[in-house]
Amino acid sequence: MLWDLVFVSETCLIVAHFTEHMLFMGSGEYPAEGEYDRFISTHSGMNNAWTSSDHTLYYFNINPQGLLGALDRFSQFFVSPVIFPPHLG
Repeated sequence: MLWDLVFVSETCLIVAHFTEHMLFMGSGEYPAEGEYDRFISTHSGMNNAWTSSDHTLYYFNINPQGLLGALDRFSQFFVSPVIFPPHLG
């Protein structure tokens, strides 16, 4: 039973971490791979994320002129994520 719990916990963590990375790939509204990173960089910002055993944290900073565009792009990760097949192998 303990092995099953450890296996499930590790599997869930791996899937959560994988999902964290895949969400940065693109969205239905902004399908170009890397669009979010390019937008953030163009507006003097940075972004990152990390996954722990019970949550994933996404964060970014950006100059004020880019905030609405960054929030729109970020929210689209969760509204219509796009996962590129070459990254699944």
